[in-house]
Amino acid sequence: MRATLTPVLLSAAAVLCLAAPAVAAGFRVPVGDLTRPDAARAFHHRLMLAAERFCGARYSPVELDGRATCLAAVRREGVEQLSEAQRQSLARALWRAPELASAAG
Repeated sequence: MRATLTPVLLSAAAVLCLAAPAVAAGFRVPVGDLTRPDAARAFHHRLMLAAERFCGARYSPVELDGRATCLAAVRREGVEQLSEAQRQSLARALWRAPELASAAG
């Protein structure tokens, strides 16, 4: 069985309220079958890498507050783009939280 990767479009302009045209284009992070723990971990890894690339280009390593805010905003937007079922699957795979699993059912 072959997994289909559906990308999540992250609009960095909306996240960070930046007006630069290059930022407004956004970027995509492929999403696999998040019910599979390996696919959920892969999505999480891709989202973290995308956030690092995006924020690393805008903040120097010494700008800790701006960089941390940027990383959190990009990650949050990426997860918010998922359906509720996908978010629950991601949470179960990454954090193994049984209370989230029971809330999804």
